[in-house]
Amino acid sequence: TETTPEIVITKAPSPVEAEAPTTAGSPAATGEEETEGSELTVDANKFAADVARKKEWAASLSETLNIEFHTYEDQDFLVHTTLSTAKHPKMAQLVGHLKNAKKLISSFLGIKGKDALLWPAKVQFVLLRSEQQYQQFAEIVDQVDYAKNAEYGYTNEEHTTLWQPESTAATRILATDAITYLNGTDRRVGWWLQDGIAEQIIGMGKMSRGKDARDKAYFYRNFKTAADVLSAENNEDNIYYLLESQEIKRRQEKRSRAMAMTLVDFLYRIRKSPRYLQALLRDLKGEEAPLAPPEDDEDALKTYWLSYVNFQEKALKTHFKKESEELDLLWKRHVIETAKKYSAAAGGEQRARYNPRGRNRSD
Repeated sequence: TETTPEIVITKAPSPVEAEAPTTAGSPAATGEEETEGSELTVDANKFAADVARKKEWAASLSETLNIEFHTYEDQDFLVHTTLSTAKHPKMAQLVGHLKNAKKLISSFLGIKGKDALLWPAKVQFVLLRSEQQYQQFAEIVDQVDYAKNAEYGYTNEEHTTLWQPESTAATRILATDAITYLNGTDRRVGWWLQDGIAEQIIGMGKMSRGKDARDKAYFYRNFKTAADVLSAENNEDNIYYLLESQEIKRRQEKRSRAMAMTLVDFLYRIRKSPRYLQALLRDLKGEEAPLAPPEDDEDALKTYWLSYVNFQEKALKTHFKKESEELDLLWKRHVIETAKKYSAAAGGEQRARYNPRGRNRSD
């Protein structure tokens, strides 16, 4: 039986960086006043042990499974692949996708500086050469029985496993991890804010690529989902459903993420500038925010969460100058009106595209 050599560490050439993708319908291109960006300074040396542990995990896995990894590494990413080389076109495609996502995240969070360190412990990815190998890896390494999903990947502990370069799972972990490390503090933020920002970044990326109608309709689908929920008869969901819940409802993931994204979009636009949402994040990640206790201390966690919810509500009032009840009404109106606008625009585009008569005909 042919044996596989030890892990091979190689460097893939950096792909040509595209211009920061923005679209007319995305927050990065709203023409709003300039944000108060800041240089993000984090001491990467404090995270050297975390990076070393990730590399050791990959090396151990390579030996255990008798599999050869080729690895791309830069200041932000650690990417292992079972493709024939780290210079494979799919690797370049993935690295390009990650770098474009970084630009969107930096812009959205108001972080300046080409070399800003958003992920001091680096984000680790495993890119597998085929869907079959991806499923086998999921079962053997992560004990995931069925890993096939619409995101072409999944995150488990300290690695995100993919089989398609432009994976939504990759964008999601970049956004949520960037918020985890934001301001260099260990303060947490609510799931709605992390997931809502991640959904917004995913939508912006899809709009900028615009490969097909589904990509272009990403925001519309989320707004329609949220609008259907909020306008339903006897609906009891409101802003408190998001602000007070400790974690996302896994059985209603799509719906919950759609609600979170629309609230983030609303807060991003309500005062005609993104800097207020960025200021909210700075407060929630600041030294004055409540510090979460260890996960195994249930009583302390309950006290912490109540304290955090109150701190969060005060921060919202400080930056958006409104009580939560008024924000709730304005958010619902924003969701329903935006969904109608998206629907009308989509309907008009379809009529223009398929109208067999009149000025829309090209023949």
